[in-house]
Amino acid sequence: MSDYARAADYARVFHILFWNGVVTQDEINTVARANFGLPEGDDYPMEPPPADYTPPAPPSNIDVPHLSGTPAVGEVLSCTLGNWTGTPTGYAYAWQSGGAAVGNSLPTYTVADTDQGNDITCVVTASNAYGATPAPPSNAISIPPDPGVTRRRSSA
Repeated sequence: MSDYARAADYARVFHILFWNGVVTQDEINTVARANFGLPEGDDYPMEPPPADYTPPAPPSNIDVPHLSGTPAVGEVLSCTLGNWTGTPTGYAYAWQSGGAAVGNSLPTYTVADTDQGNDITCVVTASNAYGATPAPPSNAISIPPDPGVTRRRSSA
């Protein structure tokens, strides 16, 4: 590869890293001094990004995850990922029963005795190198109350 071609490759990389806030002007100057003899005190010329440039971003949810399964103790509920833009590289699941955190970080949850009378939901968080974004909560699945338990109403 010629010195000119190598310099052009560096310039493309410098600009992309600089536009995305990954490196500073000082860091680019250090690399340019070491590789191209940029004089001390000079700045490597950085141009602004093109008008149509879109910097990378964390994932964005476009289709809320969906919860399915049989609403009964011992049954397994499943949560879909939903659909995302921004090229997620990882996903985490958070389960809730009656608004309180329960379960694991897996796409499935086994309904427990303590879930009776509560709504179960799932929140999926997608992540990539630029951040993490939670989706809105999934649809709720209502777990019926234990038929053998009578709930008392408090008197005021």
